[in-house]
Amino acid sequence: MWKHRLLFGLLLLSSLIALSYTGEDLYLVLTVILLGILIFSAADIIHAVMLTKITQTVAPDYAVKGETAALTIRIVNRGPLPVTFMMVYYSTTDTELRGVRTLTPVSIGPRGIAEITDDLPCRYRGLYEIGVRALEYRDLFGLFSVKIEAQDRGKIEPISMLVYPKVVSLTSCASTSRKLDGQSIARVSDFEDQSSLADIRAWREGDPLRRTHWKLTARYLKLMVREFETVSRHETHVFIDCTAHGRTGLDAIVLEDSVLECAVSVCRCLLDSGTAVHMTAKSEDSIEVFGETPADFGLFYSPLATATFEGKLLPEDLMTGRFGNIADSGLIAVLHNFDEPVISALAYIAQTGRKVTAILVGGAPVPDRSEMIDAGIVPVVIASSRDIAAACGGALP
Repeated sequence: MWKHRLLFGLLLLSSLIALSYTGEDLYLVLTVILLGILIFSAADIIHAVMLTKITQTVAPDYAVKGETAALTIRIVNRGPLPVTFMMVYYSTTDTELRGVRTLTPVSIGPRGIAEITDDLPCRYRGLYEIGVRALEYRDLFGLFSVKIEAQDRGKIEPISMLVYPKVVSLTSCASTSRKLDGQSIARVSDFEDQSSLADIRAWREGDPLRRTHWKLTARYLKLMVREFETVSRHETHVFIDCTAHGRTGLDAIVLEDSVLECAVSVCRCLLDSGTAVHMTAKSEDSIEVFGETPADFGLFYSPLATATFEGKLLPEDLMTGRFGNIADSGLIAVLHNFDEPVISALAYIAQTGRKVTAILVGGAPVPDRSEMIDAGIVPVVIASSRDIAAACGGALP
């Protein structure tokens, strides 16, 4: 573009000098034409910046790893002049990972509309900022160029798109309780089996409205509620190692996705099998979630979609402090590090009589399997997320 400006500037300067020395009408006409082009180019840029409206959508606004979403950018020219050249800089899921932007040129007629569509392959979980990042306007003659970053324009905001971890279906999954001398030591929690109606009674303070029997309420003109039989379910603790691992780039993303996909798949399977689950993940922020039914799965799913691996406390210290004195429930530890201190912490927890399952993700070296079993630890090794179903499905008791 600088060549256009240089050529135009030399031509205008030459015309002005010739006009001032000769006064001929030819140079007067040429100067007027050149000044007209200059004014038109400036007006064209101002028109384009002021009278273009941009909207963008992502459908769906969230996705699961492995799915593909779509980005649509709609540009409307509300003015009577064409937008001769406009460069749209926008980001997708792929370009966000690479730290670059996609460039697409656009020209729009008077009061016209242009659309840009692009696929958003969801290869990895996480929160992505999708959409227009900058706009560059140029006039017809290449004399002016204006680039506006999205955050400076105000009306254009990137769209936040959440990609959830993939949930792998595990073939067999039950509670991790261990029986000792015929007695189960896994803690059980009570819940209502809504398929077994025990009684219908008047409403008492604390009764949830979802148990209201509306037909009898209308008949007796007072709130009547259903009361169900109470049954018990086992309870399991799931610990996720979100400590810093030292990997970078794509290698780090793959490891973190594998750890979280394994953890979320285990939690889903346990909830589906009737096991109450306590999930603990420690990074910069602490994630503590409890659920008893499949309906509670969303409580586990959402925080893991954005979990980071920046924890500074060692996993062995976290597990010993959190689970060392709780001897009434099972423990499943999803780890990316399996060194001697971690094994010692798990063995210490197993001495309480609890069933301890250690899932090692990422292909790190694993100690002798028989020694771990002798220490009361059931080891499960997962090299990548592709191994989750085969490894976890048959290993969880």
